[in-house]
Amino acid sequence: MVISFPLLIGDAAGRVNLLHLVALYVGFPVLGLILTLVTQFSSKPPALGTLLSRWASRWPSWRSAFRHWRRLGLTQAWITVETQWLAMAFSLGSIAALVVSLLFNDTHFVWRSTLLEPEQLYPFLEQVARPWAWLGWGQPSLDLLQATRDVRLGPTLVDVQQSGQWWRYLLACQLFYGVGLRALTVTLAAWKGKTIAPPAIHPESMHDVPENGVRLAAAHHHPLQPGSILVWGDLEPSWVEQVRKRVSDTPPPAISLESAEDGESPEPWLVLVKAWEPPLAELGDRLKVRSGMIVPVDGDGDRLRPAKHQHLEEWRRFAAQCGDWQVWEIVP
Repeated sequence: MVISFPLLIGDAAGRVNLLHLVALYVGFPVLGLILTLVTQFSSKPPALGTLLSRWASRWPSWRSAFRHWRRLGLTQAWITVETQWLAMAFSLGSIAALVVSLLFNDTHFVWRSTLLEPEQLYPFLEQVARPWAWLGWGQPSLDLLQATRDVRLGPTLVDVQQSGQWWRYLLACQLFYGVGLRALTVTLAAWKGKTIAPPAIHPESMHDVPENGVRLAAAHHHPLQPGSILVWGDLEPSWVEQVRKRVSDTPPPAISLESAEDGESPEPWLVLVKAWEPPLAELGDRLKVRSGMIVPVDGDGDRLRPAKHQHLEEWRRFAAQCGDWQVWEIVP
């Protein structure tokens, strides 16, 4: 709304540049949709998504939803939903600004261009309006373009009666590209989050279930979508590589936990530890400021094998004490 109002005010004569509004109402939503689709195939969230994730950890209304989607490995889907809701709020504000301008101002929509002629501009505007052409409403015309072309120098040939007719076209652009496409994107992302089942969990290993009075973190058979894969201690490199291949087709590289920087990234950590070694307080201090999964790793030669039950239980007790941490139990 703040961005739309200055464009809708126009000049002293109330003339508003049509092409500026088309760029805002059509170009901005389409570019946002393309960026959203691109980020779905990216291993790292976009800058705005990272900022939203940081906010999610501070606002109670977002915190539970963000953690739910992250546990399902759908951080990108959550970012898509929230960014599209913000973009839709922008579009609704722009619609409100247009309506207010039409009600309380004598607005004339004109267009100016040094390079374009009406015959060149019309096919583009016609293609933009094709999705709602079946309604027979809010359509451009070559005659309307010719009647509303403005020239700064020299006598104006703008038809004042015709210049106010572009509002239908602009409103239809906002409803379809600003609201319709984003509503579809939000619906698909939300549907994906509801239909994908959570990772398999042992029936007896739900978080907060006490065993002899001691809390145990949840043990999963599938990993979360990690932002970083970190190794605690000196693990067999072949084991680390096998764990990485189980995470995803394009997992992040594994680095030493000692060399990792905490930073402010909201993405969860996947921390690989030696299953048979007892947890250390030094590790707990490092993990309490983050969230993610602990992976007790064991093997025989170059082959991975499941961690022993007593080792797994010890790491589950440790993870429960570290805060928002879970355990990934590697199975054959």
